[in-house]
Amino acid sequence: MNTVSFLQMTKRSLRGLGAIALAVVVSQFFIAQRAQATEGGNSAYVIGAQTFHQGGLTPGWQLQTFSVFYDSDHFSNATGGSRFADFSTTVAVQAVRLTYAIPQEYTGNFQIGFGFLEPFFYIDTYRKPFAGPTVHGRDTGPSDTLVTPLIVSNSFDVPVLGHVEEALKMTVNVPDGRYSKDKPINVGHHYWSYLPGYGIEAHPNDKTSLGVNVTWLINETNHATDYRSGQEVVAEFAAMRKVTTNLSLGINGYYYRQLTADKEDGEIFQDGFYGRSFAFGPQLQYRLPFGGVTMKWQHETQVRNRPEGDRFWLQLAFDL
Repeated sequence: MNTVSFLQMTKRSLRGLGAIALAVVVSQFFIAQRAQATEGGNSAYVIGAQTFHQGGLTPGWQLQTFSVFYDSDHFSNATGGSRFADFSTTVAVQAVRLTYAIPQEYTGNFQIGFGFLEPFFYIDTYRKPFAGPTVHGRDTGPSDTLVTPLIVSNSFDVPVLGHVEEALKMTVNVPDGRYSKDKPINVGHHYWSYLPGYGIEAHPNDKTSLGVNVTWLINETNHATDYRSGQEVVAEFAAMRKVTTNLSLGINGYYYRQLTADKEDGEIFQDGFYGRSFAFGPQLQYRLPFGGVTMKWQHETQVRNRPEGDRFWLQLAFDL
């Protein structure tokens, strides 16, 4: 079998493989009876980022920048009430992502690529419990690098959904960010995490796009604290409509849930630290000669055992 034949056969099987991967991940939403909140209520994944171009891969090199501001004054407990007598957190993130897609003449009718993302964080958190000492800390610096050694993208046409793009992605969280177990707040996570993902975007007509990106996080143990965050799943979505040739308006958001319990010293942490979150808000996209710009707001609700607040995003894409 020559290379082109193999790639064509792979393309035919990719659609089925993507559907299986999505079904397995989505099934975990309903199998899990409860959700957890990970160490410190944080995640190794930049939740809410993938709300555009979920299934596609831009040919050649592309540079993306993510500017995020998050603010919260409420940390929800297991019933939605306040976990602390007083709480506030402010997070600012500037992330840079670089991707590359191999020219299609070498990969048949689909695309293969890779990429990495480097985030820089500022975190300022204040926690006053109902009993016990108050904790106030801040940290600034590079967080963990997210490396994506493989992206496989495919496209096809089907009735009703129109032109469809899909992509399978494998990402690894590398624990190289700033971290000290003696600090109350850290921008780094200090543990490995593996993030298989599947994205799909449908274009029923030339003005409408509907996209979903599902990422599954498998977290390793933080050996500095002997704490292992449970497995997590994030489903990000967007529905967009062109109002001019270059301007699109719509809604975006995400649903977050953790699938297995957090553990400390090999034992379930407290009551499992169960939680979840859902967010939604408006999204604006504008196509520019060099790439595009995306602005969006995500308001969190139905939060359990995590901070509840608002995210504001400015994302730029540069075709190199």
